[in-house]
Amino acid sequence: MIHDHSRARDIFTGYCGSRFHMDHDGVGDEYRSFAVSPDQEQTWALELWSSLLNSLSPDDTSGLYKLEILNSNYQNGDALAQLIAYSNIHLQNSLPHVKLRYAETIIQLMGGLGRELMGMDMIAEGRAAVHALVGKIHAQLKAGMTNADPDTVKTDDDSKVLDRAEQTLKLMDAWF
Repeated sequence: MIHDHSRARDIFTGYCGSRFHMDHDGVGDEYRSFAVSPDQEQTWALELWSSLLNSLSPDDTSGLYKLEILNSNYQNGDALAQLIAYSNIHLQNSLPHVKLRYAETIIQLMGGLGRELMGMDMIAEGRAAVHALVGKIHAQLKAGMTNADPDTVKTDDDSKVLDRAEQTLKLMDAWF
């Protein structure tokens, strides 16, 4: 049974708790056969939140998708607060597209929690963080600092990032 428990945990972690993705990839029936309790899943989700948040990087956005998937099934207000704090402290010198993905993920986590669970203070903090990130994106792109070499600005990519940043702000303002 210990082996089964280990396999169930591996599946849960690999799919960030998403039964939809488990079913899509054909492992949903196997996972359900372990009859994992909701309490155990909650414990694994909290461990996964911690692991994903501890692996964040100002140079990489690959973990953000996993946070969004986990959030779709296991919302966590503390994780949102940690992501906001991380973005406020560690993204100062990140590339614009990295800042944009963090802003989008903050909005996704906020949307998963909803107004009732967040409260006005958390909503204000999330809004401020997203507005700050988008403001930094604008400043960077206007200064031509999208690459390590300021002489090689990719204007098409810059305009796409800028457009997405504007759409991100509009989405947040519409939701919150």
